Amino acid sequence: MEDVCVHKKAPWLFEKLRAKLKRRVDRRVRELKSSSAAMDPVAFTRAFDVAWQEHCDAVDTTRRVFLYLDRVRAGGAAERRPSAPRTIWDVGVSLFRDALLGTSETGESETNLSRNTEKVDDDASRGARRAAGEAAAARVAGGDAASELEKETETETEPQPQPRGVSFDAALCVARGACALVANERGGASRDERGLLRRVARAFLEIGAYRETFEPLFLETTAARYAREGDESIAALDPFEYARHCEERLRFEAELCDDALDASTTRQATRVVARHLVEKHLRRMLDDGFAKAFAEKRVDDARRFFALARRCDGGRGGEHPGTEHVPGESVSTETKFVDAVRRAYGSSLKALGSEIVKDDTGDKDAVVRLLSLRRAADEFTRRAFESGEAFCAT
Repeated sequence: MEDVCVHKKAPWLFEKLRAKLKRRVDRRVRELKSSSAAMDPVAFTRAFDVAWQEHCDAVDTTRRVFLYLDRVRAGGAAERRPSAPRTIWDVGVSLFRDALLGTSETGESETNLSRNTEKVDDDASRGARRAAGEAAAARVAGGDAASELEKETETETEPQPQPRGVSFDAALCVARGACALVANERGGASRDERGLLRRVARAFLEIGAYRETFEPLFLETTAARYAREGDESIAALDPFEYARHCEERLRFEAELCDDALDASTTRQATRVVARHLVEKHLRRMLDDGFAKAFAEKRVDDARRFFALARRCDGGRGGEHPGTEHVPGESVSTETKFVDAVRRAYGSSLKALGSEIVKDDTGDKDAVVRLLSLRRAADEFTRRAFESGEAFCAT
């Protein structure tokens, strides 16, 4: 292989290799697409995962066989055409992406392929004697892989079936299958398919379909799921149970995204969940539960209300790193949802204080009871609201 490259046959060999890879990838992806009619999205996602893993293994094996050529190509491609795939792995990913997404490399890349091949062939014909000597040296010094590749390329006459209609979006079908896996796990299914979801997400990131295809669909289905779940759960649970449910769901979604999806999805997904589970129903939670939480000294429940509200405002409402502050965003505790908690806290204090003052039967103990209320309020502020300035002023 080294002698082939030393004798300046690297461009010719690389284009032959690329053409061979393209035929194999196109054939495999056509097989994948043609099988979709008999599969549901989850089954098609599994088939995609198998096809992608086979493709990666094949490209990796090819790269190892043509390692010297790969290094020569990587070292010289930047000088010729920086936007072109530089390595055999890059070419393999590009070919798979184009075949899957239906963006076949017509135009410049195919034209360049023909031009480069023709140029090399012309050079070889002008220097026939020199080329013959080089080819002989290459065969003697280990050019059998190149000769075999050329032979297969020239003799392969397998008929190529026509690709499936452009109306079929294979990437979207895979994304739907992945979202169905997520929906199953959200519904209580085991995490056995988490590995499949992780591999599909990595594959979509590799071929450049994650941001355009998978992530928008994932966030859309997440919003629909939790909008429906929020409306049903707020009616079936008491405020404290519902707050715990919100906390568990936010933690679950963050863990799912961190484990199987891209890091950038975590924050977006948890915000979607917070919007539909917490923001939409926070007022009802506070109206029905905060006064009881304060009266019964349920510090943990009050702290949970506060953490959920602060999460909605973009602050550090939870322990999960995906909810940390983003530069440029406000972290003030005097924000929309936290302020709703502060007002509920103030209303509870006023109601209890007014009850003590208006109680004619306990005039002798009124001062003691008010002082006790003040101490309870200070303790509540410290433990539930982290001694927030706005809450202390209340």
